[in-house]
Amino acid sequence: MFDEVFALFEPGHQHLVDERERQRLEITRPGDGAPPFGIDLDAGIVYLEPGPVRSPDPPPLPET
Repeated sequence: MFDEVFALFEPGHQHLVDERERQRLEITRPGDGAPPFGIDLDAGIVYLEPGPVRSPDPPPLPET
């Protein structure tokens, strides 16, 4: 009931409520961010995982 009253006087209130709900439901999975042991500052070493291997593009077909 009060949400409707707030919506009359404060149009951005519903957006604020929706954003809070989205943040509450957002799932953060471990491993989604940077690797935890990718940088060894003591040894001065950085571990990089190779990206996916791409095959070269085929040459274009000659026009006839």
